[in-house]
Amino acid sequence: MTLDAGLEQIKLGRAWWFRKYADEQTVDDQRIYAEAEAAARAAHRGLWRDADPVAPWDWRAQRNPNRSNDGLRDEQSDEHTRERKAGASR
Repeated sequence: MTLDAGLEQIKLGRAWWFRKYADEQTVDDQRIYAEAEAAARAAHRGLWRDADPVAPWDWRAQRNPNRSNDGLRDEQSDEHTRERKAGASR
């Protein structure tokens, strides 16, 4: 069995699942990655300890506003914002 380093980082809360490339994954892998990130978030592991973690693509865009973000901010960051707000209202 081959170790999936990306998945392990997500499980530890050291990485985000980059949904932009989800269509390159199998349906099973998409589920596994989504569940791993959700579990890390729920357990407040790694970057999810922060009340408002900044996605890497947002961080890069903030540092260089002239750089194209390739549309990365919209879907994934908006999803994170919705989840954060839902968690705060609980």
